[in-house]
Amino acid sequence: MLTSLLKEIKRAALDGHYRRVVLNFHEVQAMAPEAAVTIVAEIQRCSEYCDPRTTITGTYPASPEVASLLTDLGFFKALDIRVPALPKAFQRRSYVQIERHNSTVAEIADELLDCFSEVFPFDTEDRKRLHVALVESMDNVFEHAYLPASTDPDLVKEWWLAGYADKVEGTISFTFYDQGAGIPTTIRARKKDRLPSYVGRWTDGQWISRALSKGVSRHASKRRGHGLMKLKEFIERLDVEGSLRVVANHGLVTFQADGSGSISNIAKDLHGTLVSWQLRGISVQVPDQQSGEKVNAA
Repeated sequence: MLTSLLKEIKRAALDGHYRRVVLNFHEVQAMAPEAAVTIVAEIQRCSEYCDPRTTITGTYPASPEVASLLTDLGFFKALDIRVPALPKAFQRRSYVQIERHNSTVAEIADELLDCFSEVFPFDTEDRKRLHVALVESMDNVFEHAYLPASTDPDLVKEWWLAGYADKVEGTISFTFYDQGAGIPTTIRARKKDRLPSYVGRWTDGQWISRALSKGVSRHASKRRGHGLMKLKEFIERLDVEGSLRVVANHGLVTFQADGSGSISNIAKDLHGTLVSWQLRGISVQVPDQQSGEKVNAA
């Protein structure tokens, strides 16, 4: 459903040249942070190429939980409309921070980990490993995600990173998203002359699985192109329940902390690559001061 929505936004704003696009979220009762991130990113991309021809606006969700999440992740700011008022009795349960950039910014990884350290105690070595994995994910976008010959109206080299903690669900997670060609397309394009013939039958899910086990870099350096691999290894070594999910093109791959995993394919392809990393079943203490006030998703 998410990929269908993203395609409808693009179809109406970019391809259909509609003068006004209204996103109706009034009846939405629940939304995952990774879904909100991709929607905000699509709004920003369409606005970049359609303004002032097309106006994109939206309705307020009746659910205060959804309204709070969309506010913190910059949805209403991206639409340039006033944020909705939340009920006075509403208790925020989440801690959110989002960043958007078009280059590798190691300080952003530090800020996200500082955010996490307020709600979950990482030891020094685990923090270093996660920091390296996040920075290499940024490097991957800059080096690989957007194909040089692409004519798509993309925000080239842009990426979105959102950190999220929920004390009710007992989870911390982050979502990393780019609007590039997608991992399967990227590997096929960059290594087309060096791939054995049998991989021509691989699904997008199998290509993602390969990237998680061998990286996507065209370079021999062990420090480049291996961000996803390190995120997978990080999940596997922690003594808590966790998962890493990667969606790109028609592929969906999920790895669990116990080493199990699944490879599947989705009907509607995703424009870009979406990475969702999560720890579950942990004690989360969300500060009273919400980091939603520090949103950089403009």
